[in-house]
Amino acid sequence: MKASDLVGQIFGWLTVISKIGSKRISKHTIRTLWLCKCKCGNEVEVTTNELTQSKRVSCGCRRENTCKAKYKTKIGDQYGYLVVEEEAGKDKEGRPQYKCRCTRCGGETITTGKRLRAGITRSCGCLKEDFMSNFGSTNFRDLTGKQFGYLLVESRAETKYSEAGNSTTMWNCKCLLCGSKTVVAAGALTTPNHTRSCGCLKMSYAEYDLQKELKRLKIDFIFDYSFSDLISPNSFMPLRFDFALFDKGSLVGLIEYQGPQHYQKYSDGFGDFQREITDPMKKEYCQSHNIPLYEIKYDEELIPSLHKILEEVYHTSYDNPVPSVAE
Repeated sequence: MKASDLVGQIFGWLTVISKIGSKRISKHTIRTLWLCKCKCGNEVEVTTNELTQSKRVSCGCRRENTCKAKYKTKIGDQYGYLVVEEEAGKDKEGRPQYKCRCTRCGGETITTGKRLRAGITRSCGCLKEDFMSNFGSTNFRDLTGKQFGYLLVESRAETKYSEAGNSTTMWNCKCLLCGSKTVVAAGALTTPNHTRSCGCLKMSYAEYDLQKELKRLKIDFIFDYSFSDLISPNSFMPLRFDFALFDKGSLVGLIEYQGPQHYQKYSDGFGDFQREITDPMKKEYCQSHNIPLYEIKYDEELIPSLHKILEEVYHTSYDNPVPSVAE
């Protein structure tokens, strides 16, 4: 088709009005340029090649309308187990949200259209709950008897749950390096080069001496103890206590060996986060859960301070093994 014949021709939503010149596409290529009127009323400049090869069929409005229709979440649409019931405002980023009914369990949830269309949200949450409950039975990996670094897995410990309902499988382990026992998350064991001892590999000299004395007195304890609902606001990992004391399997006290950074301020900010944030968090947690928390200060006599704590916890002389533990 010759260039002079395009006036009045219709290509998609475009009607050629007039020839308005030429347009250089490359060093050796020049295209005739046409003024076209779109069905929506807009005018647009288009080359001969774009018209005759259907590379342009509108001013752009047709593509926009098609995209909006294609990607718009509508009432009654179903995504996974969720049926869209009504609009529910926008999220903090300005994205439209929708109230949906779960056909799997009858529950309700509010989520964005983008998450629905992408398949990220497929139920009200019941699919995740079932997965978590089934994980402990059908997909459970038994680590009993396996060794990870210096840690030998002896038995499964009580599963830990976060406030969000997520569960973490925990294992009772014996450290073959020092003989201590500790509780470790399954992921920490199976992840390469993660947890490879009870903590004695990174233990300070003072903590090592405290552990040695606790073992000599046959105290039931765990080094580097934590609670799943006591989380550091910095690393989002559980805060850890140096030693947890037990009597007949029950937690009866916690011991923290505190270096100078827990009491005095340094010009480089060393210890500020512990002293101002995590130390108060630990104290408040223990107080609210009625867990005795003892501190051994860096300038105190180490072993006598430990003995004094043990006498208060177990009501016995430190020179004798604790009866309830030794039996």
